[in-house]
Amino acid sequence: MAEAPTSPPLGSPNPLVEIVAGLAAAISAAGLSISIAALIFVGPLESALPRASGTFMLATAVAMIYLGLRSAVVPVVTITQDGPAVVMVAVAASVITRGGGAEEVFIAIALCTTLTGLLFLLIRQFQLGDLVRYVPTTVVGAFVAGTGLLLARGGVNVMVGSDVGLSGIGSLFGSDLIRFWLPGVGAGFVIWAIGRSGRFPPAVMSLSFIALIAAFYAIALSLSTLDDIQDAGWLIGPFREGGRPSPITPAAIVDADWSLLVGSLPGFTSVVGIAIIALLLNLTGLNFLRRGDELDVNAELREAGLVNLVIGPFAAMPCFHGLGHTALMARMGARTRWVAVGAGVLIGLLGVVGITAVGYVPRIVIGALLVTVGVDLLADWARTLMRSVSRFESTLSVVILLVIGFIGILEGIGFGVLAACAVFIVRYSRIDPLRRRVTGRSVRSRVDRSPSELAVLAEAGDTIQIFELQGYLFFGSLAALKEQLGGHGSEQRALVLDFRHVVGIDSSAYAVFGEILQSGTERASALIVSHMDPSLRDVLLASEPDAFASVHWADTLDDALAIAEAELLAPLEAGHDPAGVPTSALASLRVEISPALQANISQSQFSAGTVVIEQGAESDVMFVIQSGELTTHLVGEGGDRQRLRRFGAGALVGEIGLITGARRTAEVVADTDVVAWAITSDDYNRLRSEQPELVFELHELVMSRQTVLVASLSAALADLLK
Repeated sequence: MAEAPTSPPLGSPNPLVEIVAGLAAAISAAGLSISIAALIFVGPLESALPRASGTFMLATAVAMIYLGLRSAVVPVVTITQDGPAVVMVAVAASVITRGGGAEEVFIAIALCTTLTGLLFLLIRQFQLGDLVRYVPTTVVGAFVAGTGLLLARGGVNVMVGSDVGLSGIGSLFGSDLIRFWLPGVGAGFVIWAIGRSGRFPPAVMSLSFIALIAAFYAIALSLSTLDDIQDAGWLIGPFREGGRPSPITPAAIVDADWSLLVGSLPGFTSVVGIAIIALLLNLTGLNFLRRGDELDVNAELREAGLVNLVIGPFAAMPCFHGLGHTALMARMGARTRWVAVGAGVLIGLLGVVGITAVGYVPRIVIGALLVTVGVDLLADWARTLMRSVSRFESTLSVVILLVIGFIGILEGIGFGVLAACAVFIVRYSRIDPLRRRVTGRSVRSRVDRSPSELAVLAEAGDTIQIFELQGYLFFGSLAALKEQLGGHGSEQRALVLDFRHVVGIDSSAYAVFGEILQSGTERASALIVSHMDPSLRDVLLASEPDAFASVHWADTLDDALAIAEAELLAPLEAGHDPAGVPTSALASLRVEISPALQANISQSQFSAGTVVIEQGAESDVMFVIQSGELTTHLVGEGGDRQRLRRFGAGALVGEIGLITGARRTAEVVADTDVVAWAITSDDYNRLRSEQPELVFELHELVMSRQTVLVASLSAALADLLK
């Protein structure tokens, strides 16, 4: 993983900087293409290495030029990707082990790259570029580290000219092999340290590979001849025949052993999957390169998909944006598209007409490049691991790396995904699905009610049970919730389930949720569900229609509380005393307007939708609601309306404004047809001078209401502080 890229400096492009940056991009990208070809085509496949090297270089050139012209990242360096290549090594080995040849391996590569391009386009079509956010970071980090480990090991294999497995590690320390790999590993570490130190210009890291080639020939030719160097196996060539890139021919497709290719489909899936993850991760990093200008990930996916469809038939590995190489260009100060275009042209010429010269590249240089990239990935992973605050995740990351290193990358990824799923289940099983449990005594709706109704809610509010749920609900968490709901007694007038903090429900939990609703319907006369997403509600209704037959749906918790309170107060509205409320308490709190006061005020009627009080108007009237409901709204400067409170039968509206004379601070609208006693300011002033005893009755009515409100708020606060 490369260091975070930085923005290029401001000002006009410097031609010298652009040329040096283009050469550095061409050298590093071409070297990586050859290295990956040598990584896959080793041992029995080594005869096909010239063709693979030329093909990979030409594909890199095409992709470099196309994305250089089309990408929003300027300049962007396109490379043959090492992550998918590491898995392709296992696929190629499987094909050879089962009797296949180089042509089947080339066809497998062509299929993987073409399929990768198609999936890039599909992901772009469905705007799924943000999928990378859902990949567990522990698995991604371990995969990157595993890729680094396998690249470093592949570098050693390239240097010794064969695939040395775990069982053959001891042979590496024999005199015949140690002379091939030990200098290359040491050179790889030195070049990596140069790049990491920050003390040298960024171009030094790329140019150091040229210096390594020069140093190799200076030493080797002083001790031997070129023919002896070739015969001893120090070079990846010579490439005398078959070195030019060539596409997959129809005859090769017909003659291929397709049973081997079909048997390798799991490996194809891994190659494509890793390519998708690698591109999404690279684009996430490159997004930081464009400070203040968000990168369109889906647009980049489209361009990467098209170019991989073009290079796929040539049997080239997937090519797309390289995070580290692009960051290198930014640090060098490159600013134009022509850096990538020029580098692509240079790589293309080398791949088409200069492949023979590529055969003279020392194995030690190719191996050192792979070791450098591998060590860089491992070092980043180790540094991230040291900063981790979770010992469990750190341990899991190490275990995944060991599985990749000792068993295989496919097994390591599979183990990591399974482990991440297990961790997900364990963690969510520990999260209590019940965020908060309260009752109607401590939580009230924003409906202003009469003193008698408030008394009922104060005395019998515990029969309203409110359960606020949270998190992602699945079978285990809902089963635990069912037990908690069953342990809160059976004396309930209403049960409220609030979904405001629920992020989703797993399909395995639908039946359990249906059982919870049925049980709630049996225990409470009203079951209300609030804040549930409409799409989720539709799914649940389709899966458990019987369980939802008696459910009340509410958009907000306040709406749900209003429904629950109405259920509790229904006997009072019918002229009966609700169970559980002392009759003496109700009698003392039922404040009625005397006939004498009624004779001195008027009765008003409003149809639903009428604005009863305008915001900002003078306070010249108060109302005592006899029937119906009113709602107050705060009207903003732009005309937006925010609902504040609702008022039911027995409530007072506008009494404070009438007494103080302050202007109206909110708008009052009739929700239903309303009948109310109206006391105007003229009525109030006349009664003060002529019949003060009626004013005293009016004040007593206001004071009794305010007293009950204060007592209710105090009780609710006390319950919350318990």
